[in-house]
Amino acid sequence: MTQPRDAAAPARPNAAATVEARGRRNKVPRDYVIKILLDVNGAEHADASLVTSIARKALAGFPPDADEADRRRFEPVSSRGTKPVVIAVEGTAACHGRPDDASIQALRVALLDGGYRVTVRETRECTQPECSSDTMVEWNRPAFVPPGWHASQICGKHDFKTCGRCRSVYLMTSYSAAGQAPSVSCEVCGGVMIEWGSTKVWSAELVTRGE
Repeated sequence: MTQPRDAAAPARPNAAATVEARGRRNKVPRDYVIKILLDVNGAEHADASLVTSIARKALAGFPPDADEADRRRFEPVSSRGTKPVVIAVEGTAACHGRPDDASIQALRVALLDGGYRVTVRETRECTQPECSSDTMVEWNRPAFVPPGWHASQICGKHDFKTCGRCRSVYLMTSYSAAGQAPSVSCEVCGGVMIEWGSTKVWSAELVTRGE
């Protein structure tokens, strides 16, 4: 006789954590805010008080300094409408300096042990002077280039160009051409970066020498 299969285990609810830089970029150490948002749903996570206790465990690794008040906060998030219901619990904590990987891993483990599916993301800021651009990326992936960015630490608003042959990086400047402008080649490998006949006259300043 064939034994019936066990019913599929219910999908874990979502827990999203973000690490966000705050305040002046030249402050040392920089201030950070850690936020977590835990869904309230399903048979095991329908109790907002239970979900709040899981959130408290997750942020236990971010206590205040000895001379500071505890700024950790835990608030219910309700749906909109005539009969709002609690759909999530949000927790926040402050941190002087970027959190280390061990503290984020402890947060992740607490949420996993609480029955959640976990994602952790952080703010990535452009490092070019006077640029305020930022985006959210997965935690602790320093080499990852966000979509639309020139490099991992430089957003797409700046005139940087990478040689397709040797990967040398140039800072490009230009002005409008009266006629057909000359091409621009990589001074490292000779690869053409700007084709002859451009409507602008380009100059290239080598920033990083490639292979």
